[in-house]
Amino acid sequence: MSFALYALTAAAILLIVHRFVAPIPRGTALILFLIPFCLTGRALLTDGVYGPVDLPYVTEPLNRMRVPLGVPEVLNGSISDLYAQMIPWRAAVRDSLAHGEWPLWNRFMLSGTVLAPAAQCAAYSPFTLLACILPVAKGLTYSATLAFFIAALSAFLFARELGCRNSAALVAAAGWTFSTPLAFFVLWAIGVSWSFFPLVLLGTRRCVREPSIRSAALLTVALTLLLLSGHPETSLHVVFLGAIYGVFELAIRRRDLLRPILTAIGAGIVALLLSAIYVLPILEAAAQTMEHEYRSQVWAHASRGGTPAAVRSRLLTDFFPMLHGQRFKAEDVRYLPLDSAAAGSVVLALALYGIWRKRRKETWFFTAMLVFCLLARADWPPVSKALQKLPLFDIAINERFSFAAAFFFALLAAIGVEE
Repeated sequence: MSFALYALTAAAILLIVHRFVAPIPRGTALILFLIPFCLTGRALLTDGVYGPVDLPYVTEPLNRMRVPLGVPEVLNGSISDLYAQMIPWRAAVRDSLAHGEWPLWNRFMLSGTVLAPAAQCAAYSPFTLLACILPVAKGLTYSATLAFFIAALSAFLFARELGCRNSAALVAAAGWTFSTPLAFFVLWAIGVSWSFFPLVLLGTRRCVREPSIRSAALLTVALTLLLLSGHPETSLHVVFLGAIYGVFELAIRRRDLLRPILTAIGAGIVALLLSAIYVLPILEAAAQTMEHEYRSQVWAHASRGGTPAAVRSRLLTDFFPMLHGQRFKAEDVRYLPLDSAAAGSVVLALALYGIWRKRRKETWFFTAMLVFCLLARADWPPVSKALQKLPLFDIAINERFSFAAAFFFALLAAIGVEE
């Protein structure tokens, strides 16, 4: 069931992209279609489940049933949030839709609480609605596979837009899809949201270089899907990086600045209007939460920046994937985020080669953005303190720029292959 739904969805997306965004050869389209199979293929082809459905059997009341039911040993206990939050939210959305109701209220939690305004259930995302056609567990397989596919496709399209040939662009697609943060967080709202990052950059580039209704429509679709994916903090980060890239593109053009700016702003306004049914309730609900109280009253004023040892340790996990999730013995290294920027040794080698060989403005810009994102993720004090002074960034967890760093690794690797 999940394979059939994925095949139909991916085929429809490929046809739309081929018709309205950029032509994709059939062989390349097939590779993009199959890239997610490296991770979810077994679950897809066996109609299985790609998700932590074994974790509920670790604790009461189901732990006594693990052996009688033949549930295997837990593979990854660090993703408990998925079965404790993301899966129940998905089930609540599906239940509301099955009863012909708007997914506004979660009747399964305590005495009831908000559902769609909780953001991360992504209740209005078209891909969430499609996943709700399937049983919840099978829907996880579909959601993960589609997120990997979107990540691969959007990275491929952006690399092609930069002038990379198909083979080089596929390196960017694979490197981005299989990077540590995306592969680890694919079933969280944050992972799905970041999968649209290259598509936002593509829409931004088109608006600057070819300002038109067509370009504005592409950026509008990218921003709308980003907003509806369920992670407002990621939307802030992606739009911030997209704006910086837009300024870079404008600086290269040095002419006709007003029309591209108006085109991009218009696309953003339309995206906000299209997603208002999702965004406005979040703004209303968020201000009433303990999380918002903590972030605005405590986190926004807390001292930012890690110790030198902690910064070095975080950077090490970005370059050496085998250190991901390990504990460091240094006394002043207390916490390392799981969202490492590591994209693998092959991607890293190609990225370094691309930086060394390709002496063009885009390469230097992407290298600078990579360094910035790595330092932000490492909680380097000068960058962390500077971001804290910006509105909204003062209450955001800015270490999550690790996703963008992983993408820039993959992009520079594609540029290296292009040489």
